[in-house]
Amino acid sequence: MKLTNDNYISLLKLAAFSVAAIVIWRTLKPFSQSLIDGAGVIKDGIDSASGAAGVLLSDVTAAANGNFQPQFTSAAFPLIAKYVESDYTVDRWWRGVIEGAHEGNAELFSEILDVKGRLKPQYHNLIDKEVNAQSINQANEFGYGVGL
Repeated sequence: MKLTNDNYISLLKLAAFSVAAIVIWRTLKPFSQSLIDGAGVIKDGIDSASGAAGVLLSDVTAAANGNFQPQFTSAAFPLIAKYVESDYTVDRWWRGVIEGAHEGNAELFSEILDVKGRLKPQYHNLIDKEVNAQSINQANEFGYGVGL
């Protein structure tokens, strides 16, 4: 894969950000214990920020090497039972992966989940089935929800 100028500039910006995050982390790490009396609040914040920068750098590197996250061609996904808790809460990590696979999947989730991230009762029958606009509309034909 050949890098375009825009990709090259984005990669350089990411590298600069990563270096800055590491420098800040290394500078503040020795002082975090004494500043917060052992609470480690600064250390945890710096560790989480540098972790996010590492993930971002990994994603950019993977993209530069030709490895991309799979993208769906339409808004649809299987609602896999192992990612739905006993109280019908959908796993956040899995939801993020599915939403990243197609921009329309976030709209599907907003229709089938309540504000707490739980599957609405009228959509319980979609577990282990494909969720798409048609399956949501079919569930709504029985008098539930608004539909898409």
